[in-house]
This record gives sequence, structure tokens and C-alpha cells, in this order.
Amino acid sequence: MASRFAEYPGWRQLGWLPVAGDGLGNFYMLPTQGPLAGYVAFVEAAVDPDEISYVAASNLWSFLRFLFEKELGAKGWPFDSKVVLAADPHLTQVPADLLPWVH
Repeated sequence: MASRFAEYPGWRQLGWLPVAGDGLGNFYMLPTQGPLAGYVAFVEAAVDPDEISYVAASNLWSFLRFLFEKELGAKGWPFDSKVVLAADPHLTQVPADLLPWVH
């Protein structure tokens, strides 16, 4: 985490904790303040490292479940709204423009 904060100092100011990467230089963040506090959000660092692209899960545990299931071959997360909302219905509380299937 310290190396990521050194690379992207704005994240500390935004109250974002990097919890995972996608292997392509992008990151999943756990915002600790603001309206998305507690959710897990995806940030495309190459596009804008200080802007949330979409919300991937309503909490860290749901995110970890989605991530592990994807690693085991499950399909649907994060872009299939039916699959994602069936497993994480709290995402309906996120503004529509921050949901991955809207992009």
C-alpha cells in the first residue's frame, strides 16, 4: 500500500485504500470517506488515477467473493447486471452512472 500511495499520492488525500489490482495497471479501491465509503470501486489508472470508473461491489467481502469466484472460472462479474445484483443487491443504491454495465 505504501508504494501505491507513493506512486499515486492523490489516493491518500481522497481516502482511498488500494485493495487489489487487475494485473493491467488498474486498481480496486476501498473508499474510506464520502458517499462511496465502504464500497469497492475500480480505477483505471492509465485513464485517470484519481477518478472512479465504476463500483465493483458494495463492500470488501462481496468484492473478495466476486474476485475469488472469477478466479475459479465464474462468469458475469462485474459487467453482467443480473449476475452481480443477484449476489450483491446493495449495488442498486449506487448512482447508475457508476455501475459497470452502464459503461
